Amino acid sequence: SGYGNVLTVRLLTPIPGMPGKGGLVRMASVEEAKRARDALNAALLPGVFSTSGESVPVVVKYADTAEDKARKINNKLMGGRGMSGA
Repeated sequence: SGYGNVLTVRLLTPIPGMPGKGGLVRMASVEEAKRARDALNAALLPGVFSTSGESVPVVVKYADTAEDKARKINNKLMGGRGMSGA
């Protein structure tokens, strides 16, 4: 790619009734991933449209770490209150 060495690409199966599609791209380095994210996040790319035919921006973000995933699960179990102790 123009942003660095792509190691793997995985297209996610669309969920019926949900807008949008997704994919996972693994870059060779954090620097390359950052360069791709910075260049592509919020970009309007050819062929990316909403269900109504409008051009929509691409959302690019880093994958959650194991800690992020655990925190999200905990927040769901706690009803969104988290564990701040407040």
